[in-house]
Amino acid sequence: MSGITGWATGRLLAGIGKSRTMSVAGGDRDFWDSGVRVTRDEFGEAWPLTVDGVTLYCLAGWVLVEDDEGTYYWFNGGPDVARTWFGVETKNIRRIWRDDPRTPDLKVSIGPIIDRGHQICAEQGR
Repeated sequence: MSGITGWATGRLLAGIGKSRTMSVAGGDRDFWDSGVRVTRDEFGEAWPLTVDGVTLYCLAGWVLVEDDEGTYYWFNGGPDVARTWFGVETKNIRRIWRDDPRTPDLKVSIGPIIDRGHQICAEQGR
């Protein structure tokens, strides 16, 4: 593989190799216990979602989001990565991504949540 696909696959495999968790679908507690809850109250007006809070998980630099109903979303990566490597079905994040009230047809920046997810990855060494 070459280009971004090869880089992403290499990074994913390297991270999995370091992780004690090889299969999220296998029910490994290590992964599920590592989730960090973030809420609208923490982010204020910068909160980009329509739900009040989510749990962010990190594996090999990929950020997985779970809402309170147990639905999963990816900010980076995609449904094929989630399904193939971790056995998790995900939905399109646009389902819970808040519209920008000032600009019709645009969404509020999702950057603050992505940044927090990457911070979690760094803190956990994932």
